[in-house]
Amino acid sequence: MTARTIVGLLALLVPVGVAIYLVTQIPWEYGVFGILALVGILVAIGHDAPGAL
Repeated sequence: MTARTIVGLLALLVPVGVAIYLVTQIPWEYGVFGILALVGILVAIGHDAPGAL
């Protein structure tokens, strides 16, 4: 592995690790209902837009 490959992998893995850390800091209900709310908003907005979903 070259240094460039290692830096690239870290650049991909660090944001994922931060996101997982932040998600574990909130109660699971907020995460589940937040995702459901986002899906509901996408469905409501994308009802007449063919490429919204």
